[in-house]
Amino acid sequence: MRTWLVLAFLCHALSCAAEVPEALRRELAERDAANGAGHAATLSFLYNEAAAAIKARRWDEGLALQAELVRRVEALRAGTPLPDRRRTLFATWVGRYREYAAVLGLTGRHEEAFRIAELTRARTLLELSTARRALDSALLPAEERRQLIAREARDPKLDAIGEVRSPNAVEARALLPAGSVYLSYLVQDNLLMLLLLVPERGLLTLRPPPIPNLARTAAAFRFLMTVPAEAREAHSGL
Repeated sequence: MRTWLVLAFLCHALSCAAEVPEALRRELAERDAANGAGHAATLSFLYNEAAAAIKARRWDEGLALQAELVRRVEALRAGTPLPDRRRTLFATWVGRYREYAAVLGLTGRHEEAFRIAELTRARTLLELSTARRALDSALLPAEERRQLIAREARDPKLDAIGEVRSPNAVEARALLPAGSVYLSYLVQDNLLMLLLLVPERGLLTLRPPPIPNLARTAAAFRFLMTVPAEAREAHSGL
């Protein structure tokens, strides 16, 4: 994926026809008919085709395929009732969300990059909170743990949180008071993109130089956020 991002950064002015090739659409339709739109093999096919298109600098085609992949994962996630299965599904594909947002940002589609970055963050925060509850519940007896999992599965408040729609840049800008700044960001590999939403100026982007070990540091931080504070404090290395 790092190669894609470098190519996008250097060559974002290049473009191709926005439509996905007809042959590819036919093959995707056949896969949908055979396996279903949310089948893992179909999603992997979409990802691989998007990767190939972006590597070949067919930016619009690759982005269209990435958008379709994210749309399908969101639909599949919405139709998955059990929290642990939603968490597993999101963990499988969250990297693809970040890749999509990063390529959007690096090819100048900043408002859509902002929307996907905020969607990814909202989903990540939700899954981190359910992961923390899962760790906490591991201390409960088996029967109480089973009851907790069942209650989470039918809790309408959790369902509502899971389906909250993140605001786009225009909506978020309208909510900001004068003189304020809303900071969003994208992290992919060791590349960082800052998305600054300023009421007086709109959406601004900054791309610092690559940061060594950024991806590992971010992954370690996300992991630590799933560990209860008392457990972190019990280990001097955390």
